[in-house]
Amino acid sequence: MNCRACNSKNLDFYITSKSQLIELGNFNFYICKDCKSLNLEASFSIEELKMLYSKDYPLFDMRRTWGKYYKFVEFEMQNVVKRRINYIKKFTSLENKFILDLGCGDGSFLIGLKNYSSNIFGFDIVKLRKDIEIFDNLDSIPYKFDIITAYHYLEHEENPRIIVDKVYELLKTGGIFIIETPKFPSFGFSIFKDKWAGLHTPRHFVVFSKKGLFTVLQRFKILKYSNFSSYSKYILYGLTLFKPNEENFIRWTIFMFLLYPIYTFSDDILTIVVKK
Repeated sequence: MNCRACNSKNLDFYITSKSQLIELGNFNFYICKDCKSLNLEASFSIEELKMLYSKDYPLFDMRRTWGKYYKFVEFEMQNVVKRRINYIKKFTSLENKFILDLGCGDGSFLIGLKNYSSNIFGFDIVKLRKDIEIFDNLDSIPYKFDIITAYHYLEHEENPRIIVDKVYELLKTGGIFIIETPKFPSFGFSIFKDKWAGLHTPRHFVVFSKKGLFTVLQRFKILKYSNFSSYSKYILYGLTLFKPNEENFIRWTIFMFLLYPIYTFSDDILTIVVKK
């Protein structure tokens, strides 16, 4: 296995982690001695991947997952969309742009973008919306884009370097690519180790270091690197401590406030904006 970030063969076993949000046993992660990214030792067929992201995946259906509290979570997800849109506006206009969201999930971000452009498209192996054109094969996309986003997506790809090369092809000259992803090493990992939700075992094939992500994106011009997170910075801690369900909502909320002095300064997320 080569490093999924920098393609180095210089890997060492680092940690074993039990599967999260699904019962699939234990998986090993290897650290790249060159770029320090973590790499999952696993490979899945497309059918197995779809099973990992089935309609039962708790992060897709807020109403089913959070029960009577889902409105609170839905409100926060609307804020996530607003944060993403406001962040993109710092680098480019959204008006009438061709925009592609990789790993679009339930499509809530795409719905928010429709206020700015009719040229909004998604990419995902699971199609959860019929009112937006969602592709499941990057090679079949016939458009060129001004903006491509990857919010907590690139780490889910077994071969992220191939995905990034395809993004380069799909972007117009001067187009921007925004990535938000868990970061290694990080404060959260130093506390929770193999239970840290940033591993999202076995759905995350790679947890990028700063150097690893910069290496993947070396064809692009770096515009901004930060620890900005469109999600509450608590979410990785919450998913580490509790299963997302109605019974745990009160505990989730209490701990969110109790841990605020800690997670507000955490560096568990890595966000980067690059330009072709």
